Amino acid sequence: MRVALVSVLVLAACSSTTVTPPVADVPAADLPRDATADAAVTIDQPAALCVTGRTKACPCADGRTGAQTCGADGTYGPCACFAVDSGAGDVSDETPAPDAAPVEDIPAASAPDAAARTYDYVINRMALDEGAEPGVTTRAFFGFNLDGRYSPSRTASQQAADCSHGDYFSAVDPDQNMGRCMAGAAGGGAGCQGGVDNQLPNFAQTIMQFQATLNVQALLNTRLNAGRDLVLIRVSGVNGALGPALNDPAVTVQLYPFVSPMFADCADVARPNQMYAVDNRSLIIPGDLDSARVQFSGSIVNGRLRVTPADAIATAPSFLLPLPIMGSTFGLRLYRTRFRFTMGETDGAAGNLGGYAAQTELVSDLTSIPGLMQFRDAAGPLIQGFVDVATGEPVASCASPRGAIGIGVGFSAVRAVIAPMAVSGGVPGMCGATPATDAGAPGDVPRDVASDALDVPGDG
Repeated sequence: MRVALVSVLVLAACSSTTVTPPVADVPAADLPRDATADAAVTIDQPAALCVTGRTKACPCADGRTGAQTCGADGTYGPCACFAVDSGAGDVSDETPAPDAAPVEDIPAASAPDAAARTYDYVINRMALDEGAEPGVTTRAFFGFNLDGRYSPSRTASQQAADCSHGDYFSAVDPDQNMGRCMAGAAGGGAGCQGGVDNQLPNFAQTIMQFQATLNVQALLNTRLNAGRDLVLIRVSGVNGALGPALNDPAVTVQLYPFVSPMFADCADVARPNQMYAVDNRSLIIPGDLDSARVQFSGSIVNGRLRVTPADAIATAPSFLLPLPIMGSTFGLRLYRTRFRFTMGETDGAAGNLGGYAAQTELVSDLTSIPGLMQFRDAAGPLIQGFVDVATGEPVASCASPRGAIGIGVGFSAVRAVIAPMAVSGGVPGMCGATPATDAGAPGDVPRDVASDALDVPGDG
């Protein structure tokens, strides 16, 4: 078995996408960027008439996010809902028109119809995208534009800060793309350039080369269905009724990544309005639900919650994504974590979560797994092949020890009830509790490691 694993690691390291070393370290402020990339983050205030050709996000009937375009008469057309493309062909090298970057009009806050409200959800499903062939970026991926760049897929068009990886197209959050993007077209069309940084699907496929049973998606499903690795989300300070007309520029979001179901039948994980107790590992002060280790400031735009981290916490991990591998679940420490989902009365739809993992930390965390300790030397070159985000201060670079791997997953959630009292460890007899015979619970994130990784300041 060890010989086979070594062979696979060496083969994977040799066959992974070749990373062209950066020409030179360039200060982040001086990194070359298209003017369109700067335009993509512009936010206009509402105007009486929209600007012809401008695109903004809009809610679809099934919970997905679509896009609508401003016509010549100064009004937005009907909402066109994106369909996730199966992926064929490649993004054209055509440079999108500078004035075609997606710019969203952020509506004014909805008029409060009552006192501010609090909504609780539990993430009960996570989805990885299927891997993409090298150089093909037209397939729609979960995740976000983490580096502010729109990296083309063709090597000849890339710059050093692109880390030899093209960015992917986002169907759930069109504002992560740039250019003349069209709903339903592969990659948004020839004039559209995706900006999503996400190498997790390709990384997961490489892990599966170790053994066919190392299917990260299947392992995630198994653990979530068993009431483990569930994440509670509390959104407070919400003014207005849920729905596509809800706009609130400032809400507080607390995440509780360690929770215990308060019901015995794990089938109830899929049902709304079930009770969960927050584990003290999620809290700075045991028993105090307001002292969540992970807190964000957020907003709601057209019924869709948005969470984007402040620059102040860019140097520390802000979320621990559980990733089951070889009988162990290690916490994938994400930086600049952001997520979105459409808030509903019974569920949270079209969830999109992203951030990046530091390559040196990922190597260390992976090779701390007992079955992978012997592969530390081979893991470095392998992980380097997935680096798609230049990081580091004062000079950003793709080369180790700097550089990071973009991570993105989709998720769905259901409304939940949070118990008023926190707990320490699973509740005996309840779903997700560790059986007495399961000494050590090798599939769980170690308690001390988990809490230490989350002991970071929030921006909420």
